Amino acid sequence: MIIYKIENKSNGKIYVGQTQRTLQERIREHKRKSRKLSYIDRAIKKYGLENFIVEVIEECETIDELNEREKFWIRELNCKIPNGYNLTDGGLGRVVTDKERKNKSESQKGHVVSEETRKKISKANTGKTHVVTEEMRKYMSAMSAVKHPVRCIETGKIFDSVTAAAKWCGVQCGTVRAACRKNTRTGGGYHWEYLPKETPVQLLELAGNDMQENKFGKIYSDLKQKIETQEFEFNSFIPSENTLTKVYDCSRSTVRRAISELIHRGYVQVRQGSRVRVIYEPVERNVFKIGGIESFKEAAARNGFSYDTKVVRLEKIIADAEISSRTGFKSGDELYDVRRIRYIEGKALILDKNYFLTSVVTELTEEIAKQSIYEYLENTLKIKIMTSKRKMTTELSTSEDNEYLELADYNCLAIVSGRVFNDAGIQFEYTESRHRPDYFCFEDTATRRKFKG
Repeated sequence: MIIYKIENKSNGKIYVGQTQRTLQERIREHKRKSRKLSYIDRAIKKYGLENFIVEVIEECETIDELNEREKFWIRELNCKIPNGYNLTDGGLGRVVTDKERKNKSESQKGHVVSEETRKKISKANTGKTHVVTEEMRKYMSAMSAVKHPVRCIETGKIFDSVTAAAKWCGVQCGTVRAACRKNTRTGGGYHWEYLPKETPVQLLELAGNDMQENKFGKIYSDLKQKIETQEFEFNSFIPSENTLTKVYDCSRSTVRRAISELIHRGYVQVRQGSRVRVIYEPVERNVFKIGGIESFKEAAARNGFSYDTKVVRLEKIIADAEISSRTGFKSGDELYDVRRIRYIEGKALILDKNYFLTSVVTELTEEIAKQSIYEYLENTLKIKIMTSKRKMTTELSTSEDNEYLELADYNCLAIVSGRVFNDAGIQFEYTESRHRPDYFCFEDTATRRKFKG
């Protein structure tokens, strides 16, 4: 499931869309002449696809995330008409207002079908019969009375009917049924299977759902640990899919999802028709992730070093023009100004300077700041952290750096600054991490994407 962008080279106008298929398949739909042409379709027809830049801007895991991120990118890139090619705000599509419904209803009042139209309809239906036998009625009634439980193979989530499953993933019932009948197909981006009709769904949910939903994560974590501890060494191959399905007692889809996550995180690489090769190499110094959004506590646990945090400032301030230009917040916004010293193996090596929007991040305390602010945001405030825009620079140390950090003979620091957004597209944090250079190592895995028109 992806969010993609189409940008016109001639006028700079942008269209943002979503699809559960491949980008190539979706672009072919935009070019298809037989379909009703939308605004972007007409633009492609007018200028030619070769005059557009087409690219994937984000990958998503669920339908809900896909809808939310499409809305975010349409707002972020300001591509709703007249500035761009998007006709709606994105997500599930345009919502018809009560006023529009009323106007449509009023326009239909008093409408009379002409005699000529009646004759055409009558002629078109002449000879057609729609007879439902008593036997068929009984069968249809029996089928509707008995719900058929289904299970999502990737998540392990169980639904008491196809209808409930289809509603959850945002597709038609027939799509889920087809995926259940033929497990090579997907419905809403997931694989599905029927469960026996007599299955007590409530018992299955209580006894098995937690295990099933966590199975993918357990497989991913176990493989990741074996790679990091070099049980699976660099440039070696991990066991085959068939072997892993037997080892973990799971479906091939679950194994593939775990491997996909390892690929995304830069641990392994796979080539069509080949086995999965380990490309992860351990490094000596502490590694922080560029590609993900990771707290200091999470990074410390992953690297296996001892750590501590000292909060040296936590106060509310009003953003002035200087703070606004540096952080992206508006002048006049109320912010939490947080300064924390990060100790690694007993040494003061990182100074974190954070600003949090108080209208989103509420009731922040020194104890929360000392433990993990992100844990508080996600677990207590239920904030969904989505995107971070970052840059890295090297700067001379300041008097504040010299006061708080053990810089030894260094007079400069590696600076990672970033703006963090929630699922509503609101920037709620600006962060600036100031690292002593000999303990600084940021890592990312990049994948080259090419689009063939």
